[in-house]
Amino acid sequence: MTDFKEKKLKKKFHQGEWAFKYNKVILRCYTDQTCTIFIKGHEYALNGLAKMRLGLQTPHEAKLAYDDKSVNNFLSLALKLIEDEANR
Repeated sequence: MTDFKEKKLKKKFHQGEWAFKYNKVILRCYTDQTCTIFIKGHEYALNGLAKMRLGLQTPHEAKLAYDDKSVNNFLSLALKLIEDEANR
């Protein structure tokens, strides 16, 4: 898997609920809809495809996301990266 899109996010510029214990993250989504997130230089699964195909932990499993916060809006943002590219 080499074809992907990325987006850097910072808590202070993000609209909506921030789920992570760190203020900067990088979203990555591959064209096959495998989505990951980089936190402090390490890659974590944002969806089941990434967990299964890449064998990654989720941010919640790694204790990098707050237990009471969902990462679903970040998954949606990651998927939108490849949707926007497909619509060009």
